[in-house]
Amino acid sequence: MEEEKKKMEAVEAEIISKDPAVEEIFDDGFTDDHPYVPTPAEPKEEVEEPMVEEAPSPLDVEADVVVEDEEEDLGEEFPISEEFDDPALQRIEDARVAWMKDFRLHSRIRTIISIVVVLAMLGGGLLPIILIKDQGLTPLYIGLGIAVVGAIGLLIYNSINRRRDQRIIGEYFEEYYAGMNQYTLANYGIDPIEGAVKDRIDPEEFKAGGAFEKVDSIGSRDNVTFEYEGMSCALADAAAQKDNGKSLETVFVGKFLRTHNQVECSEEGLFIYFKGNDRALVPDTLQGRHALEKSKSCIIYGDPKDKNALTMKQKKAIRQIRTDDLLVDVSIAIKPGKTYWYLGYEDTIMVLPSEKTFNPVYLKKYKQQLKLILDIAKALNE
Repeated sequence: MEEEKKKMEAVEAEIISKDPAVEEIFDDGFTDDHPYVPTPAEPKEEVEEPMVEEAPSPLDVEADVVVEDEEEDLGEEFPISEEFDDPALQRIEDARVAWMKDFRLHSRIRTIISIVVVLAMLGGGLLPIILIKDQGLTPLYIGLGIAVVGAIGLLIYNSINRRRDQRIIGEYFEEYYAGMNQYTLANYGIDPIEGAVKDRIDPEEFKAGGAFEKVDSIGSRDNVTFEYEGMSCALADAAAQKDNGKSLETVFVGKFLRTHNQVECSEEGLFIYFKGNDRALVPDTLQGRHALEKSKSCIIYGDPKDKNALTMKQKKAIRQIRTDDLLVDVSIAIKPGKTYWYLGYEDTIMVLPSEKTFNPVYLKKYKQQLKLILDIAKALNE
């Protein structure tokens, strides 16, 4: 647990050593500056080859039941107002502006001081050699002494400022998440909200939902707990990676929600997947699962004996979920007494704004989606 905490703190602190234009907090590995373009092959003489039956895609499976999605009124869609029409939204932008102002100011100060110290080291090291004659190696020793003292002083100065930068970025993180929780949860009347940015999830709890077969690194922040209409909930930002043999490959970036349920099912439970856009990170445990029910928007996996574990009302509530250009995919693991929600989100909600003005559109959309998810979780808890 301590090792995971150190890893996440290192990720959070990394931004202070980069150019302000760098906005990444989670390195999700989506960027591809050199996409592969196949070269047309020379035409070859057609040779009849034996047919090989390919394994079906985990998203292209036959299900016991195929249903049509009902059109649901999911509320307002994009575009949403970009106005800071809530104190919590303005709080986030004010925190961003204050942090960037401080960051830029001290970056300039550090640069100036570093240049001055380096020049002083060079001057202090060379002048004794130039001015002091016929003293053997004494001028050289004096020059080296001045250079060493200057280097040590510069290291101490940078170390002190690094700790200060970590404190300032930490304060920005706290303000951002306080504003986000105030705008989303508190505005829905949820109080109290327990937890802070520094609070992490238990890695074993992340794995308990069974969405991913192998996870080697789990980072998280802002793990908060609260009650929604009498239902215990926990919510955190999370990122998970696995070792593919050459490097760490991201398998999840988004919101990790845990809620209680009253669903009577086997220990294996049910697993529901909503496919999103091309940036969706499909869980690697779908292959081999038995598909109970399939619609245009989702597939319900599980043991045939759990086929009737969900009521028609609960299924209807679940099928209200819609992925879009913000919510890239949704995995729901329903276990006896507990539901694990892996909500894959885009960088626009997962990465803290820095150089660019905070755009409240995405947080407003997320607020709507979170309310829908909590209402569905409530339906599973009845």
